[in-house]
Amino acid sequence: MNFSFTEEQEDLRGLARKILDGEADPWPALCDAGLVGIALPEAAGGGGFGMMELGVVLEEIGRHVAPVPLLATAIAGRALARAGVSLEGIADGSTLATFAIHDPAGADVRHPAAAGERVGVPHGMAADRLVVTAPDGLYCVDADATGVRREPATATNGEAQARVAFDDGVPMTRLGGQDAIDALWDDVRAAYAATMAGVLDAAVRITASYISEREQFGRPIATFQGATMRLADAYIDVQAASATAWSAIWRLSEGVPASDELAIAAFWACDAGHRVAHACQHLHGGMGVDTDYPIHRYFLWAKAIELALGGATPNLLQIDVEAGV
Repeated sequence: MNFSFTEEQEDLRGLARKILDGEADPWPALCDAGLVGIALPEAAGGGGFGMMELGVVLEEIGRHVAPVPLLATAIAGRALARAGVSLEGIADGSTLATFAIHDPAGADVRHPAAAGERVGVPHGMAADRLVVTAPDGLYCVDADATGVRREPATATNGEAQARVAFDDGVPMTRLGGQDAIDALWDDVRAAYAATMAGVLDAAVRITASYISEREQFGRPIATFQGATMRLADAYIDVQAASATAWSAIWRLSEGVPASDELAIAAFWACDAGHRVAHACQHLHGGMGVDTDYPIHRYFLWAKAIELALGGATPNLLQIDVEAGV
């Protein structure tokens, strides 16, 4: 069994890392490099790849905690592509799209109770097009259409969001029924799981470096058994979150049923993400809350992704439902 990435996937990882390492504002460079549309059809100006390749890029974004709208635009763009709707401007980043799936009551995103309002819409104020769930299916809405009202909001990690309300009669393009909602949620879970894998990997590496250099009682923190055992547990959690994420993403990319695996990946992203973020924060002591030091950003990103996925328990319960337990 081969668990390695292909040469093309490794090249994409290297390209994304080079851009994110070298650019203070990486979004224009990510657009110019074609990474925004990497998982969109070639006919629409995309790269013609799938979720594996997009996941590789998103994992690097997670490692760099880069606040760019790539995840939102790429996932919304895939929903539009499946419906055969025009993707003009999306692949090159000149048109921003996003998904609006969470309602204020916190209902199951796959079975929304109403279409009137959505919260936590990633990059919703800057978006040109909104992919919106409704009780009877999935729709595309022009963000500037009459009857669409947007209010700025901020995610836990500081990323720009929006609260969006839709008046009756807002013009909408239907993208599909329940199958379209399910496919969008599959992509969302896969994308956030890949991003979380990058966030947690970087957080543990930063923490390992810190406790190797930081001294207490005349010796590095890393020489104390309690500290090393806690970081070792965090490392195991990172590997579990990564393995379940890539297992689910591979199945999704290959067209193999992946509902259980995506729920498992989302559970590990939330559950392990919570433990790892707290462990890394605690091992930094007072530096963990110093906003001039980077580790607090990883804590906030882990929490933001956990919230976007709905938390560990709902995903765990979903595994039981999908398994027929």
